[in-house]
Amino acid sequence: MAPNFEYIHLPLLHLVIIITFQMTIYLLYLYYRTHDKRLELNKFILALAFLYGFGLTGVFIRTLNSYYIRNPNNYVFYVNLTHILIVIAVIGYLSIISSKSFEKIFNLTIIRTILIIASIISILLLIVQSRFNRTLLVLISIFIGIPLLIYVRVKLINYSRAKVRKRLIITSIGEFITLTGILIQAEEFIYELSVLSQEYLKLIAVFIIIFGLLIVFLGIYRFPAFLELNWRNNLIALYVIDSDLKKIHYSYNFLNEDFNLSEVEQEKRDILFSKGLMGIEDVLVQIAGGRDKKINKIKQEDFVILIKYGDSTLSNILFCLLIEKEMDSSEYFLDLIRKRFREQYRTILNHLNEINGKEKLVFSSFDYTLQELIS
Repeated sequence: MAPNFEYIHLPLLHLVIIITFQMTIYLLYLYYRTHDKRLELNKFILALAFLYGFGLTGVFIRTLNSYYIRNPNNYVFYVNLTHILIVIAVIGYLSIISSKSFEKIFNLTIIRTILIIASIISILLLIVQSRFNRTLLVLISIFIGIPLLIYVRVKLINYSRAKVRKRLIITSIGEFITLTGILIQAEEFIYELSVLSQEYLKLIAVFIIIFGLLIVFLGIYRFPAFLELNWRNNLIALYVIDSDLKKIHYSYNFLNEDFNLSEVEQEKRDILFSKGLMGIEDVLVQIAGGRDKKINKIKQEDFVILIKYGDSTLSNILFCLLIEKEMDSSEYFLDLIRKRFREQYRTILNHLNEINGKEKLVFSSFDYTLQELIS
């Protein structure tokens, strides 16, 4: 008599769905945390939530179906339900990454063509009844889907830098391990094997899936925000100013960072930095002349100064970021700087009179924080 691995397999399947739901909720949290910052590329995080949440739930129901459902009519119903969930996952994922937000990264014609093909195959899977035709459609989906996944990930990894790039590599490895586990246990590929062989393959597959999901979770944990291409090259300088004392407490020259700029670009930005110092005087003049109205942006001929204010107790502290041109990523970056600076020096900022003349020494450690943020 063939051994029954059901009592081992089913608890592991429940672990798979628990990890899946945790990942999906966490991805939605990451997306909505920066939703109001207009970071368009962060929609990819939402796309992943669709793919993992609906897709793996469909796989979970499909596997449970093979154990519990004996009535043929109910069996067909749950098979169709799993197809619908997987279709929602795939079409949701493709719809998001085929939006205009990603036109600088992907060839949207390719993505949209595959979206149409995926929609047609999905409809056929709900109509076709024969196992052979279903298997054929699934194989077509795999032969189209895997190259697409590779294309999307390679393009995103090449587009990204530093932390985002590393995290994308980790999640990509986890995804392909998970996909391998899903394919190993797919009914379309194992239905002609003996019951014992099927049981062994399903058990091996679920361990592979769990391992893959844990790697994905490691990759998405504290996933950095997706910022625009070359946003670092847009940075010129940062100033933290006391508007009451008309004094610069901290400054940082981003031109000292190696952003792989050409000699001509570097020379141009050196000139902008010099102009930026004079632009800070304009900030103080305009702030002083409009106490009742907060100024958030000053446009100069060659650059822009973004301004963020301290909280109610530190409203005299201004965070000024000089950039070449307006980018949503720069706004987000300045918000991040303000948050980290306040967290790091809140006590000191409330007692600035005690460090008069020593500001440069006291705040110099923020250089390391900035280098971490732009890495």
